[in-house]
Amino acid sequence: MQTRLKLQNKIAENRWLLLWGALWAALVWFLAGLVTHQEMWLPFVCTIIATYFMVELNNTNALIRIYSRMVSTAFLLLVTMMVFNFGNLHSFLIILCSALFYFEAYQTYQNRMAQGRLYFAFLAVSVASFFWVQALYFVPVLWYIVTAKLQSMSFRVFVASLLALITPYWFYVAYCIYFKDLHTFLNHFTPLEQFGELADISSWTHSQLITVSYLAVVSFIGIVHYLRNRQADRIRTQMLYESFIIIDLLSWAFLILQPQHIHLLMGIIIVNTSPLIAHFIALTHTIWTNIVSQLLMLSLFATTIYNLWMLS
Repeated sequence: MQTRLKLQNKIAENRWLLLWGALWAALVWFLAGLVTHQEMWLPFVCTIIATYFMVELNNTNALIRIYSRMVSTAFLLLVTMMVFNFGNLHSFLIILCSALFYFEAYQTYQNRMAQGRLYFAFLAVSVASFFWVQALYFVPVLWYIVTAKLQSMSFRVFVASLLALITPYWFYVAYCIYFKDLHTFLNHFTPLEQFGELADISSWTHSQLITVSYLAVVSFIGIVHYLRNRQADRIRTQMLYESFIIIDLLSWAFLILQPQHIHLLMGIIIVNTSPLIAHFIALTHTIWTNIVSQLLMLSLFATTIYNLWMLS
């Protein structure tokens, strides 16, 4: 009974947690200028839809062994922390596509006939690459995850994923050919061979630096915690969390090497970090983890308020 007296566990198991998180997020978006800045409307809608997918992702796969809305709430609060990104539609489309990929792909565990769901999963990746072509760099790793972690790769699944990746570009190239502007289509892939200065963060603002630093701490805590305590979960859950960790680490490596993509990579990091830190907050019960959890929550609200203040 003592473990339930910990504040972190009371918060994680609160049935109204997601509602309180949604009210906080709505307040931040409102104060950031949602009503007066039309460019924020579509990112706001993307956030709502992506949060729904994170709720369903947790419900469908039982990412947390107890009843908890911590996964979706952590996701919503971390996304809301990026106040400086609220007007960047591409960033929120990447977030939405990432959440959709996991929602579809994770339902195919050990199902080699799930080409339909994996088609839509990789279609989300292709749509993301339509707005940020570097998303295609993740495709080989996603194929590895489908093969080694989800164990659902087959010849049909592989072909379905290729068709999904091609689908948006099939329509785009047809459009360019019709208007005799094939050069525009080819230029879309040019950034794949363009690289900026390695680890050059001189263009980052103070808000971005503080937010990335916070995300780095949260990711580190979530990853270390899960690697130390994964044996308590089912094999399937372990495989899913290991997938989160792989993409999370890959995204961090990408961000360190090419910091100019911070606006887009932060969203991918948040999608993968949210379940990890949610697992830590919901399923640890010691005095030290309680203190760390409270510090993380206070730091998150403080960072969000600071970013909001800097925006204003």
